[in-house]
Amino acid sequence: MAPPSDTRLVGHGHAAIAVPQSWGTNVTRCGVPQQDTVIIDVGAVESCATARPRGVDSVEVTEGKPRFDFTADETLTVDGVEAQRQGTRCEPDLGDTKVCNGTVYLPSLGVSFRAESSTSAADVDRILGQIRIVADQVGVPGYQAIAADQQGNSGEKYLDALREAGLTAEVRTKKMPGITAGYVLGASPQPGTMLDSGAVVTVTVVAEPDGPADEVRVGMAAGEDAMELEDAQIRAGATIEVAVGESVWAYADGRRADTLAGELDGTSLAVDDWRQGPNYPHSWIAVAPGRTTVTLTITADGKPVVLGTVTVIVG
Repeated sequence: MAPPSDTRLVGHGHAAIAVPQSWGTNVTRCGVPQQDTVIIDVGAVESCATARPRGVDSVEVTEGKPRFDFTADETLTVDGVEAQRQGTRCEPDLGDTKVCNGTVYLPSLGVSFRAESSTSAADVDRILGQIRIVADQVGVPGYQAIAADQQGNSGEKYLDALREAGLTAEVRTKKMPGITAGYVLGASPQPGTMLDSGAVVTVTVVAEPDGPADEVRVGMAAGEDAMELEDAQIRAGATIEVAVGESVWAYADGRRADTLAGELDGTSLAVDDWRQGPNYPHSWIAVAPGRTTVTLTITADGKPVVLGTVTVIVG
């Protein structure tokens, strides 16, 4: 049975939950929902003291077993499939907010749904009452855990997961300097989307490098506020402005990153002679007004490979 037009199904395998169309996906700060949202296929989450606003509902869809504090308070069935239910409970959150939560785990399908609400316990029960088994559809698998575990093999492993789910994969590649070729970057439709069996999921993976320059990612920072330039900006030819006395430094990661060097064309910058510094010898001090172009290179087979240039205007 199709969900009402004002809801959408999100799930894993054949288990899904109906949520309002207005809900976002992974709208969180440090893992804490900031508006009504579905949490699914989340990678590393930065830890910080963030409160959930009042009146925010969410549901987290997790492949495999529920979180460590799950207890099965009762057993029930969802569309004929046995499920375990942790009773709804409410606990104080940061500030004076109270957050209620409850979980339904379907062992045979390997998926759990944890609902949380800073509105009421009744909202948790209402959310978990929307779980259903959709025999003719399947949820797009997540890729974040596969990417973290498999790195360069993650694209291949994720394609296997799609095939096992009964979906068809279409692969696209994207250049990402410094990132291992084959690393999975994304999927469309996004994980959790319920699709008909055999439907196409477009998977984006990191392309094979065309040469040494693609095997490293470079960046630059400058000034007291550490204004940063990203890899793409440097490769396109960037310009920054600093004041006399401020520092400029480059950094890199990936293959041959330890050979990073910068050649100066101009007299407004001088090499920072702090040999114990983390960015020596690719760090500089603005010593006089003027314009200096920094050409950033790595070394491959004994020859310099140009990554990009940055023009530094010292005022």
